[in-house]
Amino acid sequence: MNKFFLTVIFIVTSFPLFSSSPISIMKYIEQNDITQPRQMASVFQRCSGYFAASYKFLPEDDPKLGKVKQQSIQLGETAAVLSQFLLEKESSVAIQDLRNINVEQIKFYSDHYLQMLQSAESKSGSPLSSETSETLTSCVRFVRYGSQKLLSGDSENTGE
Repeated sequence: MNKFFLTVIFIVTSFPLFSSSPISIMKYIEQNDITQPRQMASVFQRCSGYFAASYKFLPEDDPKLGKVKQQSIQLGETAAVLSQFLLEKESSVAIQDLRNINVEQIKFYSDHYLQMLQSAESKSGSPLSSETSETLTSCVRFVRYGSQKLLSGDSENTGE
């Protein structure tokens, strides 16, 4: 019963993430204390969703984009793992429940960013609008920096 209430509390506090029009990643970072694990996890979820959307958006049959699609997969998976790690680190909710929440939020952002990419392409002929371009750049940097920071932090903690 206690786990049930913790899950409900976690979902209710995460509910704003499911709004119909999420704010941009940079605006989210500006408005939230991303030194807090839950807020940092949200950024990683957004980035994972963006990379999943870009993978879905890129055409299957273009061999020139194979490397780009592979990088999208790798960065998206890294972001998903990092968000899961941060959620587990700070929550007493059951791990499987956290995984389900994490996956649902990543799916939500993936759908959102896929619509943005499609909309940008239909308007300008390119999927990279100012917001999608900013998201791409921010997410690449954030995921690479975040993974290095978290991995170096864990190795420092285990060395003591």
